[in-house]
Amino acid sequence: MRWVLLILVLGVLACGDGDPPHEPLISGDVTGNFEGTIFAVAEGVADEVDGSAVILLGTDAIHCDSAELLRPPKGYFAAISPPSFEVGGYGGVRVVVYANDGSLNGAGDDGGTIEITASDASSVAGSVEYSYLDSDANRYALNGTFEVVRCAPQ
Repeated sequence: MRWVLLILVLGVLACGDGDPPHEPLISGDVTGNFEGTIFAVAEGVADEVDGSAVILLGTDAIHCDSAELLRPPKGYFAAISPPSFEVGGYGGVRVVVYANDGSLNGAGDDGGTIEITASDASSVAGSVEYSYLDSDANRYALNGTFEVVRCAPQ
């Protein structure tokens, strides 16, 4: 269920329609791996959707104010689902890494580790460690530190 929620959240929040304001990383250095393609995260947000915490990181077009748009942007992205934005370390966190090159493909599981080092009404900071090898030997990973904008409650 959380897998479906993360893909839907990413599709709704990270839409690439028109020129909405993107949310660049406030600070940090996160890299991802999607089936051998390494990507650098440039944008991100932290949001709550239906009471669940979600951190979205990606190469482009992530923002807080596009919930009415339904097309995900092109590029590489990851959705992290910590139990909360409270400061602390969390294991067994759902991470989904995906690519959109005209079609949406992604993979993930509950093997992530996230440490939230700071959290307030305007931002969430921390680090993520994640690596996953699927049954076809495709690698997915997300590692590094981040500080992202925290979206205002809707």
